[in-house]
Amino acid sequence: MATSSTTFLRAINDEVLETHRAIQALWSSLTRQDRPEELDRLPLPHPYVVPSTGLFPYQFYWDSFFTILGLMVDGEEALAAGMVENFLYEMETFGRVLNYNHPAIRTRSQPPYLTAMIAEVLAHRLPLDDEGRAWLRRAYALAAREYEEIWMGEHATPIGLCRYADAADPEDEERAQYESGWDFSSRWGGRCRRIAPVDLNSNLYGYARDLARFARLLGDEEGAMTWERRAAEVRTRVQEYCWDEEAGFFFDYDLDEARRLTERPSLAGFQPLWAGLASPEQADAVVEWLLEFEQRGGLSCTLRTYPIPGVEAPQGEAGKRAFWLYGPFQWDYPNGWPPLQWLVVAGLRRYGYFEDAGRLAREWLTMVAHLYRETGKLWEKYDVVRRSHQAIGHYPVQAGFGWTNGVFEALLGRAIGGLGYDLEAGCPVLEPLTSEALFDVPFEARYRGYLGLDLSLYWAVSPDLRDLEVRLEAHKPLPRLLVRIRDHYPSDEVTVTVDGEPVEFRRGPTPTGYAAVTFALEDVGRAEIRFASR
Repeated sequence: MATSSTTFLRAINDEVLETHRAIQALWSSLTRQDRPEELDRLPLPHPYVVPSTGLFPYQFYWDSFFTILGLMVDGEEALAAGMVENFLYEMETFGRVLNYNHPAIRTRSQPPYLTAMIAEVLAHRLPLDDEGRAWLRRAYALAAREYEEIWMGEHATPIGLCRYADAADPEDEERAQYESGWDFSSRWGGRCRRIAPVDLNSNLYGYARDLARFARLLGDEEGAMTWERRAAEVRTRVQEYCWDEEAGFFFDYDLDEARRLTERPSLAGFQPLWAGLASPEQADAVVEWLLEFEQRGGLSCTLRTYPIPGVEAPQGEAGKRAFWLYGPFQWDYPNGWPPLQWLVVAGLRRYGYFEDAGRLAREWLTMVAHLYRETGKLWEKYDVVRRSHQAIGHYPVQAGFGWTNGVFEALLGRAIGGLGYDLEAGCPVLEPLTSEALFDVPFEARYRGYLGLDLSLYWAVSPDLRDLEVRLEAHKPLPRLLVRIRDHYPSDEVTVTVDGEPVEFRRGPTPTGYAAVTFALEDVGRAEIRFASR
């Protein structure tokens, strides 16, 4: 474990800071190292963070992405990199990234986030030396194999979009829902295996874009262009089959009925924003749906529990065990899950909806922190309507919890604090989440280990978002830092100074269409940035 970690000094309230400190102490208790002789698991070569030590003492696929987000913020890069290595090992050994590393689970996967996890580790290793280039070449080849053989191979459908299905029995509905990660939800209508999910296919668009970036970093421009074409093909299909112009939202697509499932909206409809697949105009329309899903504690998975066509009340013990068909559906209203909060907040941030992102981040963080103070635990899922940890499900509510902890740290350090990495620019990027929901308490942190940095950061924004003060001090030399500031008043005059001196900046739309002011700092030691809009 890291000898020194990122410390959040000021953010939102004392309960949030208390929970942050607790999470950092929890990482070691959730970390395990497999032994080769263990028979209840497929032993993995590197230590990993489990979701919980009770019901889920394994390395799960999509859980790990959200866990890694927080590990990286907290400076646990070696642990995060080892978890990615475990997935590369699974690809080499079993031919797929497994749902989780159990001997009975060799034929199904989970929502694909391997390239996103590779990108997290890669950001810590740039610029690439010979060892880093060799690692990326191997990771790139295995991720491309997963994309081609598993998703565009086993999981392909006649319309060019992909579905969930266990390779051992592609028509087994229960296994398909397990692979989806949304086990179980009325979103599927009992027919997950016959649906092209909008979130899965948005992820595969992101995969192809990531693979293009990796190819370019390896000097393979032809390969990069090929992957960009593949991404464009996936985007075209998602736009054709999943986007509903009348509703202004993305929906799953029913392969048998050849229609969008507009009667079953879910938070999966926001995934195209996270992946960067939506147009700015589509993002505008999707954001209008936020209030439908937003509750006091965050976002619910669905608007309600939707009816399952042709299904009556369960009969006998067998019926009661068919949770995938009869419920209770834990991936439905009123439940909210950490990964979905992150995906929506990150997507809103990507398209410039800082006010919504700030409000939702605050709602979730304060609920989780308040319930941590009440119960002394962090939970797998929450009832966001009642702001309670007693969420519905088909097994006892679990504490721990890997992705809850990861999303909490990532919302603080990345979504709110605004520190991230731009693979194209090849340097860290700072973009504070200037939002009316967050102006009342300045943000202050010392990042240690995240992106290899040792950086103290303070920022405060005025209530009207016209004035921003940023102070930073790099305790280790920082060759380059890209600074981006949300331009909330693009028709106003803007001034930017660094240490009292005006700096050159670019003012204009970002690739996703929102207005921003962007400039770079070179050889950063200490800097005081002031932004004003009049």
